[in-house]
Amino acid sequence: MITDICREFTIKDIISATPFAGGNINDTYLIESPSGRYVLQRLQKKMDCSKLQFNYKLYSKVCESEGILYPKWLSLRDGGFFFTDKDGCDWRMYVYLEGDVLSVPLSEEQCYACGYGLGRLHKVLNVLPDKPMAVYPHLHDIDYYYGQYVDALSGKNLCEESRDKIIEETIRTMIPKVSSVPDAGESVIHGDAKISNILFQNGKVTGFLDWDTLMTGSVNEEIADCIRSCCVSDNSLDNAAFRALINGYRDASGAGEDITDKVAASFEKICFELALRYYTDAISGENHFKEKYPGYRVTRAKELIELLTHFQES
Repeated sequence: MITDICREFTIKDIISATPFAGGNINDTYLIESPSGRYVLQRLQKKMDCSKLQFNYKLYSKVCESEGILYPKWLSLRDGGFFFTDKDGCDWRMYVYLEGDVLSVPLSEEQCYACGYGLGRLHKVLNVLPDKPMAVYPHLHDIDYYYGQYVDALSGKNLCEESRDKIIEETIRTMIPKVSSVPDAGESVIHGDAKISNILFQNGKVTGFLDWDTLMTGSVNEEIADCIRSCCVSDNSLDNAAFRALINGYRDASGAGEDITDKVAASFEKICFELALRYYTDAISGENHFKEKYPGYRVTRAKELIELLTHFQES
């Protein structure tokens, strides 16, 4: 079936199709062919392709003009970007981006480069000709996620064997604090600026992957989520790496000195939010995140709770 779908995008003579490891949501394949390397993705059914295409037209133009690499979609024979299979699933294909995707632990120089790249990206996104359409309208909406959690606890599909008393007590005590963290105002952000979506070449950030989360949202939370993915090793925050990333962001964006304290508050919120989402997913059976091994989502929630606790104590 993969070969047939590739042909719909006019890619013939497929040499290999290898599943990408590590994706949390979409099923993704690396396609090797005589004409080059490509990425093929099956999208979640709830994703609105019209919104994805609207956003693509926005960010592709500014990225092209500013020299920021991004996944360039291939078109079908009829000129469209999405192929719908017999099961009603939508697929898209884009050119594989050459470059390095780093893994933690990062050096302070690499963290500075991440911050600088993100700061530059935010400046570019602020000149988009229109506001993006949110594909995930409740992304980073802590009250919405808490409502889902409450509904899961009282729902008929509650998975009792996945429940954890320590996690639930942390949620109960932390929700008032994280709900009151002030927003930085609405700006256009990538929405998922984690290390696995940041492309490097020769020590500098050259591009970003996975633009499906493009949205208007909190800049501070975006930086905090980048720090969570770049500056945490062995589930502990590296404070020197944290400062290096902030310095890089400040140098590229012109942000003020007070950004450090604002991002620190957002770091707590973003860790809590992600823990809440993983835990709700586990007890509700929604399966938004892939269960990479039995108990993965509960384990991930515990790790984020522990990271949050260590950060508060430091």
